[in-house]
Amino acid sequence: MIIVAATDFSTRSHRALRQAGLLARSRRAELHLVHVVDEDQPADLVRMEEREAQRVLVEQIGSMPELHDARCYPTVVKGHPFDGILRAAAAVGQISS
Repeated sequence: MIIVAATDFSTRSHRALRQAGLLARSRRAELHLVHVVDEDQPADLVRMEEREAQRVLVEQIGSMPELHDARCYPTVVKGHPFDGILRAAAAVGQISS
Protein backbone atom coordinates (compact mmCIF):
# COMPACT_ATOMS: atom_id res chain seq x y z
CA MET A 1 0.00 0.00 0.00
CA ILE A 2 1.14 3.54 -0.78
CA ILE A 3 -0.09 6.65 1.00
CA VAL A 4 0.53 10.15 -0.33
CA ALA A 5 0.12 13.01 2.14
CA ALA A 6 0.52 16.60 1.01
CA THR A 7 1.61 19.39 3.33
CA ASP A 8 1.83 23.15 3.20
CA PHE A 9 3.57 23.10 6.63
CA SER A 10 0.50 24.55 8.36
CA THR A 11 -0.75 23.32 11.74
CA ARG A 12 -3.62 21.53 10.00
CA SER A 13 -1.19 19.79 7.63
CA HIS A 14 0.98 18.83 10.59
CA ARG A 15 -1.98 17.01 12.15
CA ALA A 16 -2.77 15.33 8.83
CA LEU A 17 0.83 14.06 8.54
CA ARG A 18 0.57 12.58 12.03
CA GLN A 19 -2.59 10.72 11.04
CA ALA A 20 -1.01 9.57 7.77
CA GLY A 21 1.99 8.29 9.74
CA LEU A 22 -0.20 6.29 12.10
CA LEU A 23 -2.07 4.80 9.15
CA ALA A 24 1.15 3.99 7.28
CA ARG A 25 2.63 2.26 10.33
CA SER A 26 -0.50 0.22 11.03
CA ARG A 27 -0.75 -0.88 7.37
CA ARG A 28 3.02 -1.19 6.83
CA ALA A 29 2.57 1.16 3.89
CA GLU A 30 4.94 3.54 2.17
CA LEU A 31 4.26 7.16 3.10
CA HIS A 32 5.18 9.81 0.57
CA LEU A 33 5.16 13.32 2.02
CA VAL A 34 4.64 15.90 -0.71
CA HIS A 35 5.13 19.66 -0.68
CA VAL A 36 4.53 21.82 -3.75
CA VAL A 37 6.58 24.96 -4.39
CA ASP A 38 4.90 27.63 -6.50
CA GLU A 39 7.02 28.00 -9.62
CA ASP A 40 5.45 31.34 -10.55
CA GLN A 41 8.30 33.33 -8.98
CA PRO A 42 11.99 33.99 -9.73
CA ALA A 43 14.04 30.83 -10.34
CA ASP A 44 16.47 31.57 -7.50
CA LEU A 45 13.59 31.85 -5.06
CA VAL A 46 12.05 28.60 -6.34
CA ARG A 47 15.35 26.74 -5.83
CA MET A 48 15.72 28.19 -2.33
CA GLU A 49 12.16 27.18 -1.42
CA GLU A 50 12.72 23.68 -2.81
CA ARG A 51 15.81 23.19 -0.65
CA GLU A 52 14.09 24.57 2.43
CA ALA A 53 10.98 22.45 1.88
CA GLN A 54 13.11 19.31 1.51
CA ARG A 55 14.92 20.18 4.75
CA VAL A 56 11.65 20.73 6.62
CA LEU A 57 10.15 17.45 5.34
CA VAL A 58 13.21 15.49 6.48
CA GLU A 59 13.10 17.30 9.83
CA GLN A 60 9.41 16.43 10.26
CA ILE A 61 10.09 12.78 9.52
CA GLY A 62 12.75 12.74 12.20
CA SER A 63 10.79 14.65 14.82
CA MET A 64 7.26 13.24 14.59
CA PRO A 65 6.85 10.11 16.70
CA GLU A 66 4.00 9.00 14.42
CA LEU A 67 6.43 8.84 11.49
CA HIS A 68 9.03 6.73 13.28
CA ASP A 69 9.10 3.16 11.99
CA ALA A 70 7.17 4.23 8.90
CA ARG A 71 8.73 4.08 5.46
CA CYS A 72 8.66 7.81 4.68
CA TYR A 73 9.80 9.49 1.50
CA PRO A 74 9.95 13.29 1.26
CA THR A 75 9.09 14.77 -2.13
CA VAL A 76 9.16 18.39 -3.26
CA VAL A 77 7.66 19.32 -6.64
CA LYS A 78 7.21 22.60 -8.48
CA GLY A 79 3.91 23.88 -9.82
CA HIS A 80 0.36 24.69 -8.78
CA PRO A 81 -0.51 22.83 -5.56
CA PHE A 82 -3.37 20.71 -6.90
CA ASP A 83 -1.56 19.77 -10.09
CA GLY A 84 1.71 19.15 -8.24
CA ILE A 85 0.08 16.79 -5.75
CA LEU A 86 -1.57 14.81 -8.54
CA ARG A 87 1.69 14.58 -10.50
CA ALA A 88 3.58 13.43 -7.39
CA ALA A 89 0.94 10.80 -6.64
CA ALA A 90 1.04 9.54 -10.23
CA ALA A 91 4.85 9.35 -10.15
CA VAL A 92 4.77 7.38 -6.90
CA GLY A 93 2.30 4.92 -8.43
CA GLN A 94 4.53 4.39 -11.46
CA ILE A 95 7.73 4.02 -9.46
CA SER A 96 6.32 1.64 -6.87
CA SER A 97 4.44 -0.64 -9.28
